[in-house]
Amino acid sequence: MGVAPRLAEVPEMPRSFALVALLAVPVFAAPIPKALLKPKVPLVAGTKWVAEQEASDISPCEFTFHGGGGMTWGYPTRKQAFTDGRWEQTGDTLTYSVNNRYAWTNLTYQDGEFVGTATNVKGKTWKVTLRPEAK
Repeated sequence: MGVAPRLAEVPEMPRSFALVALLAVPVFAAPIPKALLKPKVPLVAGTKWVAEQEASDISPCEFTFHGGGGMTWGYPTRKQAFTDGRWEQTGDTLTYSVNNRYAWTNLTYQDGEFVGTATNVKGKTWKVTLRPEAK
């Protein structure tokens, strides 16, 4: 079994070699998978969100998503709230219906908000952006 050399006996590494070694490490590092770069999708159960909708007569609108698919929604400026909505979340997709299925919304999580479209039974569609309630 050998004896480890004393510090004074270890030959000095050329500085140029050390610099090349330090700079080369990031070049050979494995790329980060895109799935890890995507923001984590929040679960909406137990949270409150505010909708900005293209249809100005129904904006702003607030949604509180309860466990089990129930929700409370309404128009805070009109002091109205309803409990006839249902919602479902699968991964980054959120769907909900309001007013006894008179209108439904399909949204996808992107950059910290849910975005998509709403449609009503008359065939009208409009853009919807759902953001977490500011605290």
